[in-house]
Amino acid sequence: MSSSILPHRQSSPAAVGDARHLVSFREDVVVDRTGDELVIAHRWGNHVLTGVSDGIASAVDRLTFGPVLAANVMDLVITSATDPIAEATRMHGLVELLQFLLVHSVERDAVTLAEVVPISSSARLKGFTGPVRAAGHERLALSRFAYLHQVDGVLTLENPLSLYRARLHDPQLAALVTAAARPRTVAELVKLVPALGERATKPVLDLLLAARLLDRADAPETDRLRQWGFHDLLFHARSRSGRHDEEFGATFRFTGEIEHESPIRELPAGEIVELPVPDFDEVRDRDPRLTEVLELRQSLRTPGERPLKLVQLAELLYRVQRIRSIYGPVPEQQMPYQGVDRPYPAGGGAGELDLWLTIRRCAGLKPGMYFYDPAGHRLVLVNDSTSDIDAMLGVASISAGNALAPDVLVTITSRFQRLGWKYSGIPYATTLKHVGVLYQTLYLVSTAMGLAPCGLGVGDAELSARCFGLDWERESSVGDFMISSAPSGLDRARHTTEDLPGWQAHNGVDWRARAAAESDQD
Repeated sequence: MSSSILPHRQSSPAAVGDARHLVSFREDVVVDRTGDELVIAHRWGNHVLTGVSDGIASAVDRLTFGPVLAANVMDLVITSATDPIAEATRMHGLVELLQFLLVHSVERDAVTLAEVVPISSSARLKGFTGPVRAAGHERLALSRFAYLHQVDGVLTLENPLSLYRARLHDPQLAALVTAAARPRTVAELVKLVPALGERATKPVLDLLLAARLLDRADAPETDRLRQWGFHDLLFHARSRSGRHDEEFGATFRFTGEIEHESPIRELPAGEIVELPVPDFDEVRDRDPRLTEVLELRQSLRTPGERPLKLVQLAELLYRVQRIRSIYGPVPEQQMPYQGVDRPYPAGGGAGELDLWLTIRRCAGLKPGMYFYDPAGHRLVLVNDSTSDIDAMLGVASISAGNALAPDVLVTITSRFQRLGWKYSGIPYATTLKHVGVLYQTLYLVSTAMGLAPCGLGVGDAELSARCFGLDWERESSVGDFMISSAPSGLDRARHTTEDLPGWQAHNGVDWRARAAAESDQD
């Protein structure tokens, strides 16, 4: 019996001087036993085990009570077992299965120095075996995707490439992580925190390396990773489920604490310009069919010879952005607030997007910056500074590849709290999805009206906040779109890219010409 247990004791990372590697379950794991059935409940689901012995049940239960030596857990398994080898094998298999629930920590003198916590059901860290020990000459470095922040008063190290987060309880570990900002050997890093000593520091480094919170400095970064920026990768990892354990989705975490943002934004101060309302019958009779609009849509960066007309701008805004209705609250449908109905869809009826117009030229409207009131279908002049107008249009021109300034620059802003009050983890990603929907709606309606639309990829959030008088934390620009009259002589049957090098026809390229012909006949 002893021969089957000793190999486990030797391979398990037990005490190393005054530092020990311990294991435990995540704090949210609950174990319940009924007879020989054991239910292990966790945030990703349940594991139901049948035919469980008292030893395994005790061992699993012990893991819910905080950090413990793996060897001590195994002792609970084999002490009363009639077949210790079989029970130990089963326990190892169970631990292998439940790796994603195991927290690994380094303790010294009964005080936890650091711990790595699994944040995904795909997390794997070799069960009880734990991290492989790095050699003293190996060079380690902090990943360029890693970041430090405090969570509940504990310094926390995370990395979107990792399925673990490290909680650094000892303040001296902040110096260790900082020192790893540039490549250093393990031995060098250990010497930089002499108060902790090698016997405590090295196990922490091993743990961070195994959890992919530190990198081996001499391993080249892959081409695919080189093309990710820090904020892009983090945003991607955190705005989708699967690689984190944060609150996610419709959590309504501020219900009863913070009043929900009004569905209709208050009007800014300024001169009001009433807008004409388009006639439904006239628009319906004039509009091309949907298929024609889809095929003719393209980005047009060059304004026409004549300015956009106020009646055209009014129609575009009415068809795209007006508020058709307000509804709710409907608590039984997870909607304890008022929703907004517009011509384009929005998650949860949020209606958080608003439009601000920078007018360069528009027949019937003087140059300036205007807020579009989607409930009253009117404009409010908020800024007529020539220098501010030029600055906004200048950014748009650069974003469009140094194109001529448009007749009208549409700046899309988001009132973030309309989403943040309801959702966790996804508010900003959701507002960007809404921007994409609004872009397409602007494209389609502009195309149907024979205008020149062009969505932009870059805008200046600080400049627009200053020009429009916005509180950046409450409302900020999230998209920009150029609208102009279409240039004369535009051949809508040919896409502007057809004259570019490398252009190749693929699927249904003739649809565009057919759509143009059909539209001309109408």
